Amino acid sequence: MEATAISLEDWKHDRNIFLSLRRIKFFGRYLIQKAFTLWKKKVGRRNFKRVRETLMLKLFKGKPAFLNALLQINGYICDLMDLKMLLFASNRLYTIDEFLDAQSQQRHHVVSLAVEACSDKIQQVLGKVCQDVKKQAEIFRV
Repeated sequence: MEATAISLEDWKHDRNIFLSLRRIKFFGRYLIQKAFTLWKKKVGRRNFKRVRETLMLKLFKGKPAFLNALLQINGYICDLMDLKMLLFASNRLYTIDEFLDAQSQQRHHVVSLAVEACSDKIQQVLGKVCQDVKKQAEIFRV
């Protein structure tokens, strides 16, 4: 490591500027404020994670109608994830226009139909859940 020499006059000048800056509230409190902000964010993330995990574990387990619907919807979403969103042949060289046209046709013909079908299935599941909840509310109201 190489040492750098500085004249005493330059050092005093730099020190005076440093002390002047430290007298400004923002710079004087910077390290404390930075540490506090990092701590606050970490605590917030930890609390959010704890609440999220609690909700994930307990929210739908208490409601069988919601749990079944959630599992069905999750299955439909997994089916969508298996769709080929991009269509290309690895042994063919596309121009940009050809590639964009192929992707547009893929999205229009295959993906949009599958998404519409999935949307219809999800709406049916949610409609059934709403009916079940209404029935349960009427039972408990009486």
